[in-house]
Amino acid sequence: PSKMETEEFETQPEELEAPKPAKKSKASIVINTSNGRHAAPLLTEVVKLNGWKETLITGNEHILWGGNDKFEDYSEIITKRSKIAYSKIPGFKFIATKNDLGNAINFWRKFYPDDYNFVPRTFLLPGDEEELRTAMKNKKKKTWVCKPSKGAQGDGLQLINELWEVSELLKRDEYIVQEYIEYPLLVDKKKFDMRLYVALFGVEPMTAYLCDEGMARF
Repeated sequence: PSKMETEEFETQPEELEAPKPAKKSKASIVINTSNGRHAAPLLTEVVKLNGWKETLITGNEHILWGGNDKFEDYSEIITKRSKIAYSKIPGFKFIATKNDLGNAINFWRKFYPDDYNFVPRTFLLPGDEEELRTAMKNKKKKTWVCKPSKGAQGDGLQLINELWEVSELLKRDEYIVQEYIEYPLLVDKKKFDMRLYVALFGVEPMTAYLCDEGMARF
């Protein structure tokens, strides 16, 4: 046997260095977690890992988690406190339900038709019941999609051809109805939706940062 085959080598285990704590910057970021609610424990952990400071007192923070949905505070927020970062833009709760979002989309379609022509007409029920009945009469062969205003993840969604099919449901809740898109964009013959994450800083001027990662569901 050769020398290489008979010579014994001692292998020393590689020493692993313990992770070093995050260095605190000279001007530490202060985040207000008073509205953190169920996210509060995770926020506290993030604050520690990044060497930030946590506060429950409004006034000296750089980031306000949760924000404020009161419209009367919106003017003050974008003027006197314009440099603060908010996890939620004030007032966005208004479009969290389908009826309010549908109402906003109809407004945008009316005044900016070239920019919002990709969205089908949205009927808000029960208020737009007669208009929907007329539209269905003019498009008898069309299929319509009916969704509960406060629903999510497809719960309660129905495809209908006549309004009477959901007449009992309209007595209990608010719904939106749109013309069903028969030939949507598909990936491998499957429908999909995408969720992209955007950090928006300021309104006038508006600066937005798009996260490199997102989510797609099929």
